[in-house]
Amino acid sequence: MSPDKPVIVPDVSIVIANHNGADALMLTIPSLMNQIGVHVQEILLVDNQSTDDSIARVSQAFPSVRIVSTGSNRGPNVARQLGIDQVNSPLVLVMDNDLVLSPEYISKLANVFELHPESGAVSGKIRYYHQPDQVQYNGVDIHYIGEIRLHDPAARGTRRCTTVSAGAMLVSREVVQRLGGFDPDYVFGWEDGDLAYRMSLAGNPCWIVSEANAFHQSKVRGLKWVKLQVRNRWWFLRKNYHARTFWLALPAILLFQVAVGILLVIKGHGREFLAGTWEGWRNGRTLAQKRQSVQRWRRVSDRDLLCGDRFYVPQEVNRNLLARGLASLLFAVFSIYWLAIRLLIRVQFELFTLVA
Repeated sequence: MSPDKPVIVPDVSIVIANHNGADALMLTIPSLMNQIGVHVQEILLVDNQSTDDSIARVSQAFPSVRIVSTGSNRGPNVARQLGIDQVNSPLVLVMDNDLVLSPEYISKLANVFELHPESGAVSGKIRYYHQPDQVQYNGVDIHYIGEIRLHDPAARGTRRCTTVSAGAMLVSREVVQRLGGFDPDYVFGWEDGDLAYRMSLAGNPCWIVSEANAFHQSKVRGLKWVKLQVRNRWWFLRKNYHARTFWLALPAILLFQVAVGILLVIKGHGREFLAGTWEGWRNGRTLAQKRQSVQRWRRVSDRDLLCGDRFYVPQEVNRNLLARGLASLLFAVFSIYWLAIRLLIRVQFELFTLVA
C-alpha cells in the first residue's frame, strides 16, 4: 500500500486596498488571520491616503500587518498593483478593506489553482455581512453591450466565468504581471473586470467557487460616480474588444447607452452621463496602444467570452411596469442582434489566429 501523498499547504500573500476603512478593518483582518488550509505569508495593507485613523488602529491592533502608502489617492487599482509588486507569493489574495472571510475561503480558492494551474483569478460567493442570507455576488459574465450578467445567487459548485470581482479574489501573481497588471487609469467602475477579462482573453480563465463565502460590510454608493462608471464602460469596450467585435456590436451598444442616458436624465444625472461619455471617447491614441497590447496576449475569441441574453437591470427599473417592459424588449433585440454578429466575430478570430 503506497503512502499517502504529503499535504501541500500553499503560500499566499494578502493585499488589502484601504481608504478610510478603520472600522471595517477591525473585522476584516482577524478573518484573514484565522484562515485554515493555507500559509498566509504576509498581510500587506496598502493605504490610499486615508484621512481617518486606519493606520494607527491597524498598527496598534495588528502589528504583524505591513503597511505601505500609495502617496496619493488614485483609486483602488493603484493600491492593488503596488501591493502585488511588493509581495513574492505565487498566489495573492487581492481584496477590499470591508470583507470578512469564512475560515476556509482562501484554501477553497487555492484548490482551483491546484486543479487548474493555468488559471488567472478565482473568487468566492459574496454575501451581505448584516444579511448573510442575501447574496450580493456569485459570479458574473459580460454582456456584449458592456453590462454584466449575474450568475444565479443559488448556483453551487465551481464554475468558469468571464470576470471576477476584486472584492476578495485570489490571483496568479505571474499572470497579473505578465498581462500588465491592474490598469491605474480605471477608478470606480470596471477596474477589476478589466484585468479579469484580459486574463480570460489570454487563456488564463477565471472561476467562481460558490462554497467559499465572504461577507461584505457594504455601504450604499448611490449614483455619486456616474461620470466615472460611464467613462470606464467605454474604456473597457474600446480597450479589450477586438476592433471588429467593437464595430459590429456598436449599434447595440449605442442603443443601450441611449436607454441608460434616458434613465440617468430622469434621475437628474444627465450632465454626468454626457461628461462620462465624452471622456470615454477621448484619449484615442492611449486606448489604441492599450488595445494593441491586449490583442498580443489574446488566445480566446470575444465570441467565447461574451454573452447576449439577459443582463443586470437595477431594482428600480424592475419595480416599474413600463420600464420592465421596455427592458424585456431590449433583451429580445440585443439577443437577436448577438445571434446575427457572433458568427462574424468567430470568423474574425479564426482569421486572426491564422495570421498570428
